Amino acid sequence: MSIEIIPISLGFSRSYVLWGDGIIAVDCGCPGKSRNLINGLEAAGIVPGEVKLIVITHGHSDHVGSASEIKEATGAKLAMHRSESKWLENPVMPAPPGVTTWGRMFMSLRRYIMPVEEVKATDVDLLIGNEGISLEEYGIPGDVI
Repeated sequence: MSIEIIPISLGFSRSYVLWGDGIIAVDCGCPGKSRNLINGLEAAGIVPGEVKLIVITHGHSDHVGSASEIKEATGAKLAMHRSESKWLENPVMPAPPGVTTWGRMFMSLRRYIMPVEEVKATDVDLLIGNEGISLEEYGIPGDVI
């Protein structure tokens, strides 16, 4: 089976659409970027309702910000690691702590230089644990690990 990977620009970040026997979207961008993803799907010849799964790689706002709107527009299930799902179901985005001196300085200044992003809450349908999940039932040969 051939898999096409379609990158879709969401402004600051990207979503990747996996298109094989099924269609999966990976990540949803910052808040307010759902239209970018829908337009990108349509430009690729994909009807939004054909997307059956949205996989979130991690819970930062530039990856989950438009998840609620994209889930609604596609009707797809949403999958995310169980340890971060609360960040989307009750959106209180924690700031990553920073692991280097520069990272710690940036995170302490972040609140002054970056706007607060409002992420709309939505349910996570598939909780991914450390065992991962298979994508076979969504038409893509592979696993999320």
